[in-house]
Amino acid sequence: MQSSSAQVTMMESQNRKRAPAWTEREVRDLIAVWGEEYVLSELRSSFRNAKTFVKISQGMKDRGHNRDPKQCRVKLKELRQAYQKTRELHAILGGNTEVGTSDFNYAQYHGDSYLEFQGFQLKPQNNIHLEFQTYSCQGLLLYIEQSPATMGHFFIQLFIKHGTLQYQFICDGAAEVRSINTTIRVDDGHKYRVHIRQDMIPCDAEMSVLGISTKISMPTDLWSSSVWLETGPIFIGGLPHRYAKKQVPEPVYNFTGCMQVLEINNLGPLTFSNAVGRNNIDSCR
Repeated sequence: MQSSSAQVTMMESQNRKRAPAWTEREVRDLIAVWGEEYVLSELRSSFRNAKTFVKISQGMKDRGHNRDPKQCRVKLKELRQAYQKTRELHAILGGNTEVGTSDFNYAQYHGDSYLEFQGFQLKPQNNIHLEFQTYSCQGLLLYIEQSPATMGHFFIQLFIKHGTLQYQFICDGAAEVRSINTTIRVDDGHKYRVHIRQDMIPCDAEMSVLGISTKISMPTDLWSSSVWLETGPIFIGGLPHRYAKKQVPEPVYNFTGCMQVLEINNLGPLTFSNAVGRNNIDSCR
């Protein structure tokens, strides 16, 4: 008759056979599925989330992986615990993980995060430089409100949708939304630097990713009347609820990953200490 310790060893061996070690690609895809807005919303709203992990498992299957709901739950728990231990160790060694203890501009966003800054004065030509990295296939990087008097009516917004960058802008409140859509995927965890040139006279835009992939909007003879006026608030990484529920033309969900806005019209970088509003922000350094 086998001893109890031998039985335990055999069971552990069988469990390892049933659940092979996670590959790096599996972990990245799991984080991407977990970062989907509907998943985060369900996990935040209910403690009984077995159905949510069924959806996460299905999301893994859609990406070519065979992981059941229990395996996904256990792995996400391990990832959260590892993240917490890393933060605690960083604090012990003298790092600053708590917001407010130091200033920083390369910020970490968690899917419900944002930084809010005061608007800026529009020029005939406006330039924005930012850098980010993420494994999530969607998320709002930058949102600038049309004017201090509006809410949920953007002047420009830059976001990730289906893993690619999309840029939308409106030069006047009554004008239609114009878009620049890229094809390069940016949800692989690498750093991407983006430059946006937004012209007001005439109304057009150019977006460059890594200085290589460049998209230019269709030419127009429309001149904007907003030149030299002040924009509304600037939001980085997402929107507070009061804005999100009023988004026009469609909702764009908050970002998960690391990002810094290096410059807007020669002002920058935009740092944590200069923000007028914030939620759930950490430093990525």
